[in-house]
Amino acid sequence: MSQKFSLYEDLTIEENLKFFGSVYNVEDKRLQRRIEEVFDIVEIEEKKDTVVKNLPQGIKQRLALSGAIIHDPEILFLDEPTSGVDPLMRRRFWDLIYDLASIGKTIFITTHYMDEAEYARRVAFISSGRLIALDTPQNLKKSFDHAVYMVSHSEYLKLFHYLSEWEKAIEVALFGNKIHLITLPSVEIGDVKAFLSSRVREEIKIEKILPSLEDVFVVKVKKV
Repeated sequence: MSQKFSLYEDLTIEENLKFFGSVYNVEDKRLQRRIEEVFDIVEIEEKKDTVVKNLPQGIKQRLALSGAIIHDPEILFLDEPTSGVDPLMRRRFWDLIYDLASIGKTIFITTHYMDEAEYARRVAFISSGRLIALDTPQNLKKSFDHAVYMVSHSEYLKLFHYLSEWEKAIEVALFGNKIHLITLPSVEIGDVKAFLSSRVREEIKIEKILPSLEDVFVVKVKKV
């Protein structure tokens, strides 16, 4: 399944599945049975007679998945399958992927959403065409030896500027009106407070937090 929708927009959902089933040499009787099975999996039967160009993006993505599984493959390659769909549809799409995995399918997924990568059993980080890490999401985060802090202050933009120039900061990012800070492993909360207290007067709230998979990825890319 490619990132860009590649089925025929001037055909209906059912016509697309019949065409792609025939391309994969699925015979007529088995194809009709397989189409019904796929409709149960992706829940788009009520739209089966709708011309594809009139469908919302989320349904198109479900149809694209349907086309990829119509011949019941053992291995699936999905290229950014949730790109361009709303959060609710993204969650539903991952439910479908879990359902396929639960019946024994092997699924390879590319995504630039790190929160989605958390759902995978194993994650491979790739940067500039190079594999830089491969493990379970849990192990990747356990092996992360840098400190991660959330910093809150009324003048957060000023603090963001200061922290961005701090030699002990690895990555500084804005999360709304808070600052997400990744530092060298040896840095403690007291070190962050000491650095910032000499620059602003009001109280600074600093909380040490657990690293996300995105934190791990960002640091590993910087080390490449």
